Amino acid sequence: MSERRRTGGAPERLIRCTDCGGVYPAQTDGDGGLRPIGVGAQCSCGNDEFVPYQDG
Repeated sequence: MSERRRTGGAPERLIRCTDCGGVYPAQTDGDGGLRPIGVGAQCSCGNDEFVPYQDG
């Protein structure tokens, strides 16, 4: 049986895609990077760079 990649978990913060501005719940990975929850490692636009979401 193949191993499934885990993409879920409890959100710690919100992040925003640096390309399209999409906002996702996220966790901090082991290296301090931001990992979106529920969408794999990329935004729906295909970008894989995120920044912390700032409301306003």
